[in-house]
Amino acid sequence: MGQCWTQFCTQNDIVKSTTAELAGENVHLITTMEKWEEKNSEASKEGKIVVVNFSTTWSNPCREILPAYSELADKYPSILFLTVDVDKLAELSTKWDIKATPSFFFLRDGRQLDTLVGSNKAELQKKMTAIAEIFQFLYTKSHISEWCVNVPFNSATNNVFNSDKMHQKRRQEVIDQHKDAKFMSMEP
Repeated sequence: MGQCWTQFCTQNDIVKSTTAELAGENVHLITTMEKWEEKNSEASKEGKIVVVNFSTTWSNPCREILPAYSELADKYPSILFLTVDVDKLAELSTKWDIKATPSFFFLRDGRQLDTLVGSNKAELQKKMTAIAEIFQFLYTKSHISEWCVNVPFNSATNNVFNSDKMHQKRRQEVIDQHKDAKFMSMEP
């Protein structure tokens, strides 16, 4: 989101609202680069998925999707939900090449797994469910042997799955269930 659009909207007072609307009980509002780095570092250390909502307080689509985003944050407490106010943190918005709000990014270890642009509640829930199922599969002892629980993401191959033979069948089942998800095309 460029500086010109942000300044235009602010100067014309399209909608006045508080930034507090963008945060919630399990949604962290990011207004500084230091806070962005802190939360992403925390997520990487804990092996968490991060969902980032680039949003504004004055946009109707952004405000309309906030309740659904907060519900997802409550439903998936093991995933870190962040909201970046593009008006307060234009530097980060420019870095991530935000052209429209809301824009959602799904990250792991600072790397993009998937995106969604727009306030499509059903699509956001669908992507969130797919990501949650895949990573629950990876870290649930009933689906994966105990020695695999702490295996880190293999950034060299973009592979979030363990390549052990005994997990290949279950891995393929998960891929087949979510074959429309962009990040699922990763091969071992």
